[in-house]
Amino acid sequence: MKKIKIAVIGLRGFPSVQGGIETHCENLYPRLVDLGYEVTAYGRKHYIGNKPYHFGGVNLVPVSCPNHAFFETIIYTFFALIKAFRYKPDIIHFHAMGPSLFVPICRLLGYKVVSTHHGLNYLDDKWNTLAKWFLRLGEKHMAMANCVISVSNVISAMMRDRYNAKVVRIPNGINLQEKSAGNDYLKKWLLIGEKYVVYIGRFAPIKRPDFLLEAFAKVGRDVKLVLIGDSDCRDSYSDHVKSLAQQTKNVIPTGYLKGEELQQLLAGAECLILPSIHEGFSIVLLEALVYGVPCLVSDTATREIEHPIIRYFKGNDMDDLVGKIEKFENKVTESEKKSAKEYLLKTFDWASITQSTSQVYQNVMGWE
Repeated sequence: MKKIKIAVIGLRGFPSVQGGIETHCENLYPRLVDLGYEVTAYGRKHYIGNKPYHFGGVNLVPVSCPNHAFFETIIYTFFALIKAFRYKPDIIHFHAMGPSLFVPICRLLGYKVVSTHHGLNYLDDKWNTLAKWFLRLGEKHMAMANCVISVSNVISAMMRDRYNAKVVRIPNGINLQEKSAGNDYLKKWLLIGEKYVVYIGRFAPIKRPDFLLEAFAKVGRDVKLVLIGDSDCRDSYSDHVKSLAQQTKNVIPTGYLKGEELQQLLAGAECLILPSIHEGFSIVLLEALVYGVPCLVSDTATREIEHPIIRYFKGNDMDDLVGKIEKFENKVTESEKKSAKEYLLKTFDWASITQSTSQVYQNVMGWE
């Protein structure tokens, strides 16, 4: 059987590049290569360097674009498409709303298109009115793809109701890794024997690290906040978050972390706090669950995962978050930890997610 050639557009790059889409692609596409697909992914030079390279059998091609919040995606996508057209793929797979602006052009040129909807980016206040309009237009254009993949049930229903799109729900996955036996990184950050909670994510208004920091400043008990992450590019909001972190007692900002260092800090936490206004489908939440780490999540975020060790606070009520942190007790039993792992293995393993994505490609190619 002829290999299906996939061109992937909409990511910064991988491996080890900050972002949910990047983590998703890093786990998905090498597995698709193992199934016999030929995959070329187009990343951004300021994240992956100037030279093409291979990772897990995936061809990664750098694309020049400005490191700018408002112009980066549209310019990157335009030049990525020029490169992709030369590659002559069977399917162009877009990720996220911004790159999906170009779906109609690709369809008009005769390409088969798949587009993955990862979340409602236009809810993020980092975007001005014009940028939000373009993101909504990108979502509308996304619906013109041969198939839309959605990471959440809520987004799937919205795309069907609003645009009558052909949607398949395929969630994000989790790599089940045993806890690190070492504590070198806990020592590095002076966390041995300390009680701490952890935030992991981008510094963006939709993620609300500033809301968490303002709440944490009011917490009365002796606990630290480990703030893991950074902004995509420097702006006034990320500067504000970093300033708040420096001014707030017992906050440890680490910047972006990966690998065993991230694993150790997450596994040792009292809880993970997700204050986001909206989450498409949080990979960080899955990672916490696999270690049996309780999660304190804003009730304004999409409730895609239900489990006893996930607890909620009133998303717009800072006092409620303060109270939940002050009174938080990690009483997760070994039975609950075991059930969380079993739940993840059954529902969110990358092998089944890869097979589901492969089926989408087969259907789009007419090989059902």
